[in-house]
Amino acid sequence: MDLGRLVGIFGLLFVAVILLRVFLVYRKLGYLPVIFGRSDSAHDYVHNVLMAVLALEGINILLFRMQALMDYLNGGNALEFYNYLGPFHALETPEFRILGLVLCYLGLLWSAISQSQMGKNWRVDINDKHETSLVTRGFYKFSRHPIYLGFMVITVGLFFALPNVVSLLCGVMTIVILSIEARLEEEFLLLRHGELYRDYMARTRRWL
Repeated sequence: MDLGRLVGIFGLLFVAVILLRVFLVYRKLGYLPVIFGRSDSAHDYVHNVLMAVLALEGINILLFRMQALMDYLNGGNALEFYNYLGPFHALETPEFRILGLVLCYLGLLWSAISQSQMGKNWRVDINDKHETSLVTRGFYKFSRHPIYLGFMVITVGLFFALPNVVSLLCGVMTIVILSIEARLEEEFLLLRHGELYRDYMARTRRWL
């Protein structure tokens, strides 16, 4: 199979995994586990920036696949609009793309399993309106934020699979934003779970 097509399939799988988890949690709880805060808090600001970065990464993948489709339909003579994304042509090799795809799919699998292990406690954004339990089993024995860790691996993989300025910028911003988000969530969980979460922090690393 064409390696570029696997990039597009990954993008679809990423969206499908998130939507499936939203549906499963909604079916158990009766309300959406996704909160889009509109306050002026640091957490809402960070969360909104992260959503914008994810959208930009999605556009990056979409434009890459559109370019391939246009090249196919026009016999390789399509307008090279993908060049406006600032590709690093020296890195556009099968070896780098394979490495990137392996990281993307492994990161997605890791994140999907981590989401599943949270069960009905899974949320997007901090939710202080509904009670949640502290999850310390599975991957959470080794990492306090395995979902975010998986996303970081994905964003590195996307840079190797689509080496351009946009994917580099998205990768750097994702890692920085998720690092901030993890600390904000830890502050919230300390307030909610107290010594139970403090003990968990003492025995479990933030990442690995």
